[in-house]
Amino acid sequence: MALGEDSLKDLCSDYFKLGCGIYGYNMETNAINHKEYMEVAKKHFNSCTLTNLMKPVYVLSEYDSIDNFESGNSEPVLNFQVIEDTLKWCKENNVQMRGHTLVWHTQAPRWFFCQGYDSSNNLVGREEMIERLDSFTKQYMGYVQEKFPGVVYCWDVVNEAVIIGEDEDGNPVQTTLIEVLNNFISRDEAQEFINQGIVEAVKDPEVISQISTNVANSQEITDKIYEHLRWKHISELLKPASV
Repeated sequence: MALGEDSLKDLCSDYFKLGCGIYGYNMETNAINHKEYMEVAKKHFNSCTLTNLMKPVYVLSEYDSIDNFESGNSEPVLNFQVIEDTLKWCKENNVQMRGHTLVWHTQAPRWFFCQGYDSSNNLVGREEMIERLDSFTKQYMGYVQEKFPGVVYCWDVVNEAVIIGEDEDGNPVQTTLIEVLNNFISRDEAQEFINQGIVEAVKDPEVISQISTNVANSQEITDKIYEHLRWKHISELLKPASV
């Protein structure tokens, strides 16, 4: 895909944004440091997604969260250093970003779900976990919108909300997030909890929010998602704010 060719994003401009992935699992491996790759990204794409670095495990600060807790502040601490350079690049080059992701069952550290932010402790209760997720979401979206307004135009609020599969003993797949929710709330309450996360996200009228999940190769997952989306009023919640 030569830089001298017509821009693909311009060819698609009447129909949709054209996106690319910004790869990397730390600041050193971030594609932002690959000059040729970023030249192609700027030329041909007007949307990008950090494939890893915006996930909770990369922005949550374990030791700062422990210090916060021990000082009487129960809110988690976020460190945005790992994503700041890419956000700056997007702002400077007029490329928007898809926020990926706020809530996910993996690449979220176990300590985030534990008492005192210590992975050797028991899991927290329902209300405390809701408060933590609420604080995490507000801090994250607030930082991005205040420091880089207009750059992040949509968020994957809940990634892979539906999980299909069994472990080696034939039991349903279990993750820390599911463990916390199942210990303290019913299945119906869990569905409402996910949707309340969407409600919180759409309070910002400039950000389109959605559930992102893997559906491409599984009819079973597609059926489960359909069942979930029957939750009352969800179609209204997912409509863009009127202007």
